[in-house]
Amino acid sequence: MRTRQASDTAPTAPATHKTNSSAPSQATMTSSSPTVKNRQTGGQKRARYGQARNLPAYQRDIDIKKIKTTKQGGAADIQQAPKPENRWDQFTKAVTTDGKLTMKFADVNAISDLVAWLKTCPICLRAVVIDFSAMGDTCAIALADALKVNTTVAMLDLSETSIGEEGAKALADTLKINTTLTALNLGWNEIGAEGVAALAEALQVNTTLTELNLCFTEIGPVGAAALADAMKINTTLTALNLFGSEVGAEGAAALADALKINRTLTALDLAANEIGAEGAAALADLLKVNRTLTTLRFMERGIGVEGLLAVADALKVNNTLTELALTGGYVGEEGLLALADALRVNTSLIKLSVNAKGLWKITPIRQEISALLERNKRLKLMPYAEASLDLLVRHSPALKSMGVPTDVLPLLAESLSSQVLGTFEQEWRDAFRASPPPIITTTTTNTTTTTTTTTTTDATIPTILTTSPAVTATGPASAPPVSTQPTATAADIKALLDDPNPVVAFSRWIDGHANPTAALNWVDPVNGYTLLHYAVVSQEGAVIRSLLARGIDTTRADQNNQTAAQLAQQRAESSSSSAIAAISALFKQV
Repeated sequence: MRTRQASDTAPTAPATHKTNSSAPSQATMTSSSPTVKNRQTGGQKRARYGQARNLPAYQRDIDIKKIKTTKQGGAADIQQAPKPENRWDQFTKAVTTDGKLTMKFADVNAISDLVAWLKTCPICLRAVVIDFSAMGDTCAIALADALKVNTTVAMLDLSETSIGEEGAKALADTLKINTTLTALNLGWNEIGAEGVAALAEALQVNTTLTELNLCFTEIGPVGAAALADAMKINTTLTALNLFGSEVGAEGAAALADALKINRTLTALDLAANEIGAEGAAALADLLKVNRTLTTLRFMERGIGVEGLLAVADALKVNNTLTELALTGGYVGEEGLLALADALRVNTSLIKLSVNAKGLWKITPIRQEISALLERNKRLKLMPYAEASLDLLVRHSPALKSMGVPTDVLPLLAESLSSQVLGTFEQEWRDAFRASPPPIITTTTTNTTTTTTTTTTTDATIPTILTTSPAVTATGPASAPPVSTQPTATAADIKALLDDPNPVVAFSRWIDGHANPTAALNWVDPVNGYTLLHYAVVSQEGAVIRSLLARGIDTTRADQNNQTAAQLAQQRAESSSSSAIAAISALFKQV
């Protein structure tokens, strides 16, 4: 038997295999080569690449080294890259809880980013304040362009930001379109007469801006005249600040004439404008007619005794101004005595700033003026307390069951301190800021029906909560004559009386009418009843007292030829109720 040779047992190499006699054996290669850990196969690389393609845009450029694999060669484990900082974080982190963003010394790049952010209408933003920035007209134009599309910013403060005429014109164009901005501050910018003329033109069509600050803007008499023309048309602006804007006597006179027509502006600042005695006399004539202005400041050294005496004389007629500042000039003894004499008649002024120098130390005059101002303050706050106490009685079952008479409320309010009375006023104002229901008035003609909806603001807080004497028809500020009666029915009046707070309900209805005097003196065409008649029937003493305070005509009689006072007396004689007796007594106090 032939023995098998070693060459016979060795496997035959393929023809294509080339033998490398110098290459080491497999065992030698394994032992001498460096160990490669976590080496990925082609399939793993393809899986990794496929997952990387599905990453968000900000992660697609991340280095592949961010991708790890398991030692066992399993599926790829992708480590998420940290999310980059949001572009708007510099603004969102700076916005306060009440939505205010303040930027100081902002450069062009910061303003550019702000413009881009404003165009996104961030819901967290309500107010923008840019202080001490040399942004100039170019940035102002960009901001104005952004505010044309922004629907969240309500207040914009660009004071002392080097804005000129062109920037003011761009912002004016924005005001013609924007419907959310309510306050604009352009103070300490040299916008000039032409810049303010553009703003005045915008005010004629804008219906949302309520506050405009143009202090130290060098508008001059020409700019003041342009604003005066706008104020004859504008029906929304409530505060105008022209402090130190070189208005002069001519500009003050133009504004005074305009405000004899305007019925919405409540605060005007003309301090440091060199209006002189002539401008003071024009403003005094305004105070004799205007019934909406509550704050007036024209601190001026040059008004003289003549101008001051004119203002004091106007205070004897005016019953709406609550704050008057005259601290710029020396009042003198004659002027101080004139102001004291005016306050003996005036019942609305509660804050007076004067410069009497050593005369202010005269105890009798100082004490009398201080006492008169305190008296007016209490008179202003008292109705708030009475209305609040009336609500307390109305909604308290215990007090209501006791039959607390209406005339007790003034006595309770009288015993309260001024500080406590002030809290009642603030509560009322806070309540009105809680978006009261709109007032809807409908006017019907032969062919069309027009419906108007208005809402209550601070400026329209019930005027029955003031103690201003009624304006007589013969006075210089007599109300428009009763020409058209509101289209309310007896059912509408009864609905107002059934309101949880009928005092406020009647005030909203009267002030919401185009002619408040006509609404106040409404007459039921069916039975001739007035608002007083219906209040007597419903035994609403608080409503009667508020209507009497507004100056309602008490001489109107119904179809039975009875006035409301006579109706109340008749019901008191036929009833033993203390409430109706108290109501009848209200008419005797008139």
